[in-house]
Amino acid sequence: MLRQSGAGRLGRASVAVPSVAAIADAAVGLAVLPAVPQDRAIRLHHPPTFSPSVRAALTARLVGGRLELRWIGASPDRDPDHVLAGIGDAVRAIGDWAKGRAAPLFTPRDFPLAGLDATALDRVVGDDPDVEDIYPLSPMQDAMLLHSLSRQGSPVNFEQSCTRFVGSLDVQALRKAWTLVFDRHPVLRSVFRWRGLARPLQVVRRARRQPVDVETWPVFDSERLALRMADDRVAGFDLETGPLARLILIRVGEAESYLIASFHHVLVDGWCLVQLEREARTAYEAFRRGVNPALEPVAPFRDFIAWSARADRQAARRHFAALLAGAPVQAALHGRGDGGRFVTVRRRLSPPASKALADLSRRRGITIAALAHLAWGLWTAARRGCRDTVFCTTVSGRPPQVPGVEQMVGLFINNLPVRIRFDESSVVADLAAEMQRQIAALQEHAQISLIEVGDAARLSERADALFDTLLVVETTPSGVAAWSGASGLRVETVHNALKTAYSLTGVIVPGEHTGISLVLPDPDGAAEATGEAMIDDFSAVLAALAGGVDGPVADLNLPAAQPLSPAVVPSAVAFRSGPPGRSPHGAIEPVVLDILSAIARRPLGVDDDVLNAGLTSLGLATAAVRLAERLNRPLPVSLLIEHRTVAALARALSRDQVWDAVVPLTAGSGEPFVCVHPIAGDVSAFLDLARAMPADLPFWALQAPGLEQGQAPIGRVEELAAANLAALARRELPTPRFLGGYSFGGIVTYEMARQLAARGEAPERVVIIDAPAPVGTVSVLSDDPDRAQAEWLVRMATVRARHHGVAVDLTVETLLRLDTDGRFVLARDRMLAAGLLSSEADVAWLRRAYAASRALYDGFLDYVPTPDTARDLPLCLLRAATVREGDLGEAEARLLSEPDMGWSRLVDREIGVTTIPGDHVSMLVGDAAAAAAAAITGFLGSSRSACG
Repeated sequence: MLRQSGAGRLGRASVAVPSVAAIADAAVGLAVLPAVPQDRAIRLHHPPTFSPSVRAALTARLVGGRLELRWIGASPDRDPDHVLAGIGDAVRAIGDWAKGRAAPLFTPRDFPLAGLDATALDRVVGDDPDVEDIYPLSPMQDAMLLHSLSRQGSPVNFEQSCTRFVGSLDVQALRKAWTLVFDRHPVLRSVFRWRGLARPLQVVRRARRQPVDVETWPVFDSERLALRMADDRVAGFDLETGPLARLILIRVGEAESYLIASFHHVLVDGWCLVQLEREARTAYEAFRRGVNPALEPVAPFRDFIAWSARADRQAARRHFAALLAGAPVQAALHGRGDGGRFVTVRRRLSPPASKALADLSRRRGITIAALAHLAWGLWTAARRGCRDTVFCTTVSGRPPQVPGVEQMVGLFINNLPVRIRFDESSVVADLAAEMQRQIAALQEHAQISLIEVGDAARLSERADALFDTLLVVETTPSGVAAWSGASGLRVETVHNALKTAYSLTGVIVPGEHTGISLVLPDPDGAAEATGEAMIDDFSAVLAALAGGVDGPVADLNLPAAQPLSPAVVPSAVAFRSGPPGRSPHGAIEPVVLDILSAIARRPLGVDDDVLNAGLTSLGLATAAVRLAERLNRPLPVSLLIEHRTVAALARALSRDQVWDAVVPLTAGSGEPFVCVHPIAGDVSAFLDLARAMPADLPFWALQAPGLEQGQAPIGRVEELAAANLAALARRELPTPRFLGGYSFGGIVTYEMARQLAARGEAPERVVIIDAPAPVGTVSVLSDDPDRAQAEWLVRMATVRARHHGVAVDLTVETLLRLDTDGRFVLARDRMLAAGLLSSEADVAWLRRAYAASRALYDGFLDYVPTPDTARDLPLCLLRAATVREGDLGEAEARLLSEPDMGWSRLVDREIGVTTIPGDHVSMLVGDAAAAAAAAITGFLGSSRSACG
């Protein structure tokens, strides 16, 4: 393009470039006029939007297999023909250069929905020349992809059916028909990318092979067919390389064939199967007659994705936040299992019972779906022993605002929650009307994932318990129905297995004989008996609605409660003491460990595989949301799949995590309690204390600079206090109401409160945890530098060991036999052997930790606050019940004889004092940490009156 300040002579010239076919696949990218490419040798980009300042343009068009270059508008400085000839020569040179090179040339503009920059695009495309499109996933695709990644080998999303064709089947016509169907619907040719991406993407690839493989058997063998299908399931699908749909046609003689259809559920939903089979049947009939099929054009799935990106998600978030507000924790009805084995139990309502429901539906204007959902809600609530229950249902998810959505193929469905609340006097008809209203509202809010629902409703670890059962009401015919009446063929379903990612799934098929199926995980082979009892009870409740619609719920004779496990609100205190193994290290490991343990509802170790710890895909997604909140950064859930232990995930997060003094150890809706680190500088000492705090009180720990590579430690208390306040201000907490600090951190907290008071913004509570007042401090270390170094290394090791209840074999005399380098190597090795450090904590890290903590200690020794300032601070003190020799210096030990540990020398207000079981280290571990949390909560609760 040429930009000129003035208008020039308008003219037009063109040149044809021959030998276009010599340019390698997608080797040249050009801005082009609208045209249908006739050759795949050149990738044609979308035409640019020109601003008014553009006076001329170079355009390109494929005409008869030749690339035509054209100059339009103001003439260039040189003759247009000469310019175009030079450009043509350049294009030929590019073609010659590109010969034999298969790497495609794409730009982010080619895939506008993907939202990729050039680097990420290269990562997604690689050297694949067959990429046709890239775009995000639908909400259900996101959920299914996550489940598949977190439960690799699980058959839940592997869909397989077997159809029998009896009669004269034209194999070539069938193969051509299915090839056409795959060409018409790009989603059938999709694969998925997630590694290193902010969000997963689907990549549409051009077809390189026939979708139907043909096998010929001499005779039919049912066992061989079962084994062939089992082998196909074992082969599974590779989500990154595909294909994710395949068809196997088995010919058995001239008049009998079996078509095994396997596809990953992430591609399409059940609503699409009839459409696909209908198209395949129409195309088959046409090809069989030797004519081209007359199929209507279809809109691609990307159109729905583009519309979904513009949909109002906030309205959906508000809807579900209101719907689920105050929802109680639910008792489990059945275990989720390991996703490997399932049992399906089936019943059919009698024709009279089915007709009674249909008549009720017509008479009252209540859909069969609403009645089925009401029955499911009443039955699950009764079995749980409650009168308020939440369960999921499947909605079609096809927005009428998208043109052509009725014939579009892809995964539109979504599983979303409904809620039923009732008592014995509730009128059944009113509950049915409310259920119908909720189901109708779901369609308006279908473009939000279940993960977002849980986040909007702040369900956290409760989401799994609330979203544990699913009801599906099927109103579409089976895909085989599309072949009804096919010339010379009889088509019937041989196999179609049901599976579920939920602890219990119900499937209702309304009709003359209303079908009911319950699908349960069966890890131990004992689920069938449970399922038989369940389906009898549920069928009775559903059938009873027709006669009891005008009466109270009490008249329905709901079954007695039979929960698998009681409804228990997960307690943070339950995760205080982790399993044996090394302690969390650094700032990120404690955060990751806390969140994953809470969601798993049991204590995890830093080296535990979280996918083997019972975390569901929804649990992993919830963990990603919580970690993103705590770490103040985006976090793709795929990162939890790729790094499956706390330690590995923390390492991955640390690589590109911007260091921050503020470490939110727990989340909550209230004003955070900010607690400053001890002399070691890290925040791992607070893990038990943070977990024991109330759920609505966030615990923000402050870590010291100097522990990370390239950081300089701060050696003055005043500077550290100012840096901490600046860090809180960056977190939009410039004036914290509740401050606390442990040991050395208590001194820093006091200085932070002094600086806030000097600004007229004194905190409402300052909690000092076992720290004597900074008056007359004397060092506990030897005057000899070598011995002082050895003493400090031993203190670092023994304090960590005491905090985690282990022993460490390290003494001052042993270290003094070595030079400085040897001391650090031995200290690191002994601490690693005791499980006090991660393998990532090398000698260089120990040197940084030593330097940072010594700088803090020197700052502590030098700190002398002015005694006549900030004397109105609201101090509260927690002190250990016992004193261990060596924990404090001589001057600090003398202060222990004073009830308030000398703090009344610095403040005039009454100081509330609480004694906590244990010594200086053990007071923040286990049950003692719970006592400390209760004392702190009590102090903060009376924030406008005197402490104590």
